[in-house]
Amino acid sequence: MASGLKVNLQKSRFLASRNVARTKVDKFASICGFHGTKKLDRYLGFPLLSGRVKKCDFDFILDHIQGRLAGWKMNMLSCAGRTTLAKSVLNSIPIYHMQNLWLPTGVCDEIDRVTHTFIWGYTKNHWVKWDVIIRPRNRGGLSIRTTREVNVALLGKYMWDLLHEPNKLRVSLFSTRKVTAWGTLYFRWDNQ
Repeated sequence: MASGLKVNLQKSRFLASRNVARTKVDKFASICGFHGTKKLDRYLGFPLLSGRVKKCDFDFILDHIQGRLAGWKMNMLSCAGRTTLAKSVLNSIPIYHMQNLWLPTGVCDEIDRVTHTFIWGYTKNHWVKWDVIIRPRNRGGLSIRTTREVNVALLGKYMWDLLHEPNKLRVSLFSTRKVTAWGTLYFRWDNQ
């Protein structure tokens, strides 16, 4: 009340569990003035996920990458130019989302495949294995980072804060509510 801000009822939605009867959802909607929805969309660019995470929930990242590729003339660029564009543009597109979300393996593999195809072109003959290309420069590679490694590194900042900065707000939220989420994160990572 002190700020003068009000809730926008047209933009506000609520999501009810699948087990809640439709009559109860309608009654709650009439009381609070919000509309019910079956699927939450995005907030500040992040998908609001409910239930099991699927590859199709992250299609917008792949669409963004494909949109960038559509404007580039791959045949007009040298291999060094394609490598530079892949490292500076293609690999940076999903970073905003990877710093807070664990991307499914299929999404990471697809981003790596698009990067691989862009660098090598659509030819079947590749002069060097992809495993060599993703190595650091001092080990004979081109220092192209895999999407999964970047995702793990970006999410590692939360683990660092959890261990070394217990007074931060996000640490207190995760330590009281979602401790099992980190176990799931590392369980998935170890089984990759």
